Amino acid sequence: MLYWNIGKINKTEILQSAKAEYGKSVISNLSKELTKDYGKGYSQRNLFDVVRFS
Repeated sequence: MLYWNIGKINKTEILQSAKAEYGKSVISNLSKELTKDYGKGYSQRNLFDVVRFS
């Protein structure tokens, strides 16, 4: 449920209005912040996967 919610928020609020290159940088920065705050499990690939999952 956590990953689905993260993916949904990324997809609807962050990436929907963003262009492709901007979206990549947003995911990259988000990955760094989440990893710093919560540890492993928030790589760029994982965040793109949860966006597709949602």
